[in-house]
Amino acid sequence: MKLILIASILFFFNAAYAKDKTTNIFLTERNTVSLSTEMNLSSIDTLINAMVMKRISLPAESMLYLLIVSIGGEVRTIDPVLKMASELPNIAVICKYCASAAGSLFVRFPGPKYVIKKSVAMFHHDALVRFTADMVDNVKMLQTFKQESKEFDQQIADAMGMELKDYEVKIKEKDWDISGFDIIKIDRYVTSANITCDADALAMYPDTCSQ
Repeated sequence: MKLILIASILFFFNAAYAKDKTTNIFLTERNTVSLSTEMNLSSIDTLINAMVMKRISLPAESMLYLLIVSIGGEVRTIDPVLKMASELPNIAVICKYCASAAGSLFVRFPGPKYVIKKSVAMFHHDALVRFTADMVDNVKMLQTFKQESKEFDQQIADAMGMELKDYEVKIKEKDWDISGFDIIKIDRYVTSANITCDADALAMYPDTCSQ
């Protein structure tokens, strides 16, 4: 009888704790910026300008949300966003679809990080774009790329609270896809979110609202 009572108490405690950990977020056109394109220098410049302008227009105590729905892109575009987000107050990130460089941006983001039930994050080994045959003999370039790739993996592993060797096992032979609230099981710094939207945000982000 005591065991049943204890089990019941633990069940309700865990359920209440899980519920308390879910954050209710209300998105509007005014408090949301979306990264919904491939990440390159041009798109990231546009993103940063939009985030700065919206951050300035909001009250200091209000949160600005960066909604990521991106296949990723150039690794070098990550740091400028991280730098901007670390210098401006109250910016959070929501992962709807965060692949490759966008996944790295999400896990390394300095502000609050949220996922919804339909979130997907994808990680893989760093890759050279437009790799050509003559690069095979460029030992210095390959050594540099190998070192930079290792550093890239280390940054993601550190951000997720993982050992590098454990992260590398996950991405060794194929893309590592993590869906929904399973992301929270991997990255302890991520929180689940219940998202509702005003009419403008609903029109812009229908797949994210009411999740």
